[in-house]
Amino acid sequence: MVMLVRSAALNPPQRIQVDTVTETSVSFSWSPVQDAQSYRIQAAFFSTGTFETLTEVFAAPLESPDNFTTISNLVIGRPLYLTVTSGTADGVFGPEPSAPIRATPIGPPEQPVTNLFVFSYDETALEISWEQPSSTPGSGPAATHFAVFYGCGGDPLQLYPSEFTALQATLEPLGGWTIGSSCDFQIASRNLNYNPADPWAGQISGILRAVLVGPPGVINNLLASDATLSSITLSWNDGADPVVPASGATGYQVSYAAIINGMEGPTTIFAEDVDVTTRVVEVTGLEFGVLYRFTVQTRNLYASGYQPGVSQDVRVEGASPILAPCPCLRGRFLPSTLAICRIAS
Repeated sequence: MVMLVRSAALNPPQRIQVDTVTETSVSFSWSPVQDAQSYRIQAAFFSTGTFETLTEVFAAPLESPDNFTTISNLVIGRPLYLTVTSGTADGVFGPEPSAPIRATPIGPPEQPVTNLFVFSYDETALEISWEQPSSTPGSGPAATHFAVFYGCGGDPLQLYPSEFTALQATLEPLGGWTIGSSCDFQIASRNLNYNPADPWAGQISGILRAVLVGPPGVINNLLASDATLSSITLSWNDGADPVVPASGATGYQVSYAAIINGMEGPTTIFAEDVDVTTRVVEVTGLEFGVLYRFTVQTRNLYASGYQPGVSQDVRVEGASPILAPCPCLRGRFLPSTLAICRIAS
């Protein structure tokens, strides 16, 4: 008696990825499938509908023993769908292909990124952002991958070991900078149309130089004056020189909280990013007779947010209301009268 052994169906490939493209080709790869000895690659141009209903197939299915391939003679800018099916050495392929992956032949970016900006840092990390001109007419294909070059204290620029796909990056010091140092930053950009042997030889931005100053100092001489029934004016200076901002400060924040029965309530931020040349702020919307704690804090690019500030407790007690004659009609107030009035005798 002869027993027939049916081999298990091969699973479809996973982790298919587009590695590189040119204006007329797409190179992609996938994870090898256990027991698979060949692969069938199907390519079809993108159109409306699902992959299963596509009829405009690009060439005949390719069969290869490798887990990578390149499809050429494509049209720039025209998307392509790709699927891969696992098979045996004698050409028996599994019943299910992989999920389709989309790829588009494109050219490389034609312009570098711009507007580099270090927006936060401390001793443990630095955050930098940039913009790309992808929305500008004639700017060419957008960049999708970015690298950061940096150097501090006059050292040559070096490549940060990670690449990024967003328009910002968080960098660890890696011995490259210290607070108080001057650092240069440069961004290289590419998309999938690049040379793997020299991936960052394309578009290079200009250099941003940033001085990593320490946390800002605090204000001095916080004063409250000119109270009304619902407002108060805060003023301050910054040390001996009333013209110079608090050391290293690039902006102020003014906030307040009511103190009821000795307990401080929720904090209300009245003004953010107050210009360092402004040292007088009128706080409005207060309640007469309430004790408030007013706080002014400083900030710069060190860390995220404002540093601990200087506070002043003040009770809002403006001048007493002035009793003045009001429009009356035979001892009665006119309907439109809302002021405090003294009825004339």
